[in-house]
Amino acid sequence: MSNRKLLLAAAALAWSGCLLVRTLSSDAPSAAPSNSESRRRLQLATFHDPKSETPRYVLQHEPQLLHLKNAGPSIFRERPDEGGGGKLVIDVLSIGSETRVEYLTAQLETWASHVNVRHFWGVTERQDFALGCPQMTEADLRSYYDTCSNPMGWEPKYEQFRRSHFGVASGVSLEERLRQPGWFCAQRRPGRALGWLQSKYGSEGVRLPDMLLLVDDDTSVDVNLLEKLMAKATGKDNPLVYGGCVFNLFRGFALPFGGFGTFFNKDALTKLTQPIHCDERQKDSPYLQHVCAALRENKVGELAVFQSGDSALEVFYKYAGLQNFCMHSDWLVGYMISNYSGASLQNIVPRKASKCRTDSCKLTSVTCHNQTPRHMLEFTKSHAQTPKWSPQPKSQ
Repeated sequence: MSNRKLLLAAAALAWSGCLLVRTLSSDAPSAAPSNSESRRRLQLATFHDPKSETPRYVLQHEPQLLHLKNAGPSIFRERPDEGGGGKLVIDVLSIGSETRVEYLTAQLETWASHVNVRHFWGVTERQDFALGCPQMTEADLRSYYDTCSNPMGWEPKYEQFRRSHFGVASGVSLEERLRQPGWFCAQRRPGRALGWLQSKYGSEGVRLPDMLLLVDDDTSVDVNLLEKLMAKATGKDNPLVYGGCVFNLFRGFALPFGGFGTFFNKDALTKLTQPIHCDERQKDSPYLQHVCAALRENKVGELAVFQSGDSALEVFYKYAGLQNFCMHSDWLVGYMISNYSGASLQNIVPRKASKCRTDSCKLTSVTCHNQTPRHMLEFTKSHAQTPKWSPQPKSQ
């Protein structure tokens, strides 16, 4: 059977089943015998299939999941690793869609053509875990939503937040959203892209950039202003992550509004791509002690997908591939940063009351959202970011 047929067959099963918990390897973090942890284990047990000890992913077999991690983006432009003569090396990962691929192309031709941008990667539905996901029936989508709206054994604060907000975003009513399977499918896409980053920075050994820009396809960024803002992160072991617009929901959980972008410095990327070992190797590493403690807490069930030697990027790549992935994309990125990057998520764009200002883009704006290709061109000209190089983008 061809790979495409395997993917389509897997898609038919992608929205049934339950979140499964798996026995970990011998060096996985063991939980302290607290009452709260015992309760969490009891809750998780209700979603455990006694006939299987492996998590159930969208793809039928975990080897497919590992293979898909290396599949390249839909649109990309790369140049030699030494960069293009700028002082900093910047990579851009943009989350887009085949329905408006011209947005990715516009980013390439405007602000992302800055002299310091080394690589640009644009991902779309063609890189999704299950290519047939948008064809999900309304009944299957309703079943998926119901699963994600019921108890799943998460830590109570996260559980309450998920049950109250899953499927609700951008002013779209729940009933309307339940007729939009493509929107739910797209929530996995940034997690899927984390696997690509690990394959580039880990397996292929591509040198880490000074900054990684994780953006949506309707984001514009003033690279010069961003560089000045992040210049405060100097010295070794100083992880820094900025969000274009950040919501601090409760202690230990902040999430970025993806349309404004999320920006990682090299020290944060170093930690997120580092293999995690929760054995004697953690004793001399404050970072490993921190992430192993986070795994023990297992606030949203991520321990189920962890294998010794995984990086944080790999953990949340696999987590996004679970059949019952019950997060919005911004939640996933924010949770990973808050608990596994060693950095706190800092805000760039002031927000009005409880909303991000998507209708305001000024000369002083570091990043703007809801940008059409025309807006991107105007943004680049007004922010004095004349394109410095323009090789043609490649498509796969």
